[in-house]
Amino acid sequence: MKRIFTLLIVSLVIFASCSDDERTKEEYKAWLEETYAELKGVSESVECVNIEEWSIVEVGQNACGHPLHYLPVHQSANTILFQKQVEGYTKTSIRYVEKWYADVDCTQETPIAPKGIESVDGKAVLVYE
Repeated sequence: MKRIFTLLIVSLVIFASCSDDERTKEEYKAWLEETYAELKGVSESVECVNIEEWSIVEVGQNACGHPLHYLPVHQSANTILFQKQVEGYTKTSIRYVEKWYADVDCTQETPIAPKGIESVDGKAVLVYE
């Protein structure tokens, strides 16, 4: 798990070192996809034994202000560092929307929020109605 955190930090530092004007739409999208995959990897790195030790984290933001993703996160992974990485991802997703989709009419449906988490074969799985 430390390796994943190190990769996240490195990618955040590299991405943050470029100005917004220097980044292309494709670079933003690639960074968001890679970073989300890393955050999801942190989420999936802990075996789900006690469901009470898990919470749901909102990740990213779409043009309408709703979360892009939801992740189940174990309390051992939900550290200040992880929270900062989620915050960085969310801020970048907002900049991405503002830069390339500022004129989008906010008629998107609200993403369905999970109702809870359950353990399936040792993995935390989000439950929807």
